[in-house]
Formats: sequence, C-alpha cells, structure tokens
Amino acid sequence: MLANFSAGPAGIKAFYTKLGQDFAAVVAVAPSDIKPSLQVLYGDFSKLNGVLAKYNYDLKKAEPALAADASLFNSAASKAAIAKLDAWGKANSCHL
Repeated sequence: MLANFSAGPAGIKAFYTKLGQDFAAVVAVAPSDIKPSLQVLYGDFSKLNGVLAKYNYDLKKAEPALAADASLFNSAASKAAIAKLDAWGKANSCHL
C-alpha cells in the first residue's frame, strides 16, 4: 500500500505508522550479517517519521524541516548500509 496523500495528514500518519511497524518487524528477524545495516536505515526512518510527527504529518509544513535535514538516508553510514544490503541481496540471489 502506498501512502494515500490525498487522504491528508491522517492517511500519511497511518501509512508511516504501519511502515514503521513493518520495518521494525523486518529488523527483528533479519540475518545477523545485515541487521546492523537495517538498523542504520531504521534509524533514518525513525528520524523522518519524527519530523513528520512534529508537523502532524502535514507534508507542506514538514517540507522545510525535511529539506534542512539532508543527512536522512544520505549520510556516510546510510550509504554504507545501502551498499551492504545491495551486495547482500545480489550475493543471496534476491535480485534487489
């Protein structure tokens, strides 16, 4: 399910709440060799969700704060985590 942006902040909140629950569930059962990478990205997701929550999931209000935090999913740690997951997926025939 994609976020229903036309449903406004309530729909966006519902989407990000469910996504956070699902992401946490994946991290909990992840293989030990990729769990740290998933934890890094979950941390970024949590920061993103925190910014959205601060602005009551109103994207127009949250946009400047999100733009100001360019480190979300863009830090060296995040890039390394993404690269690790990509390599792991290719090595394990996940075709990510």
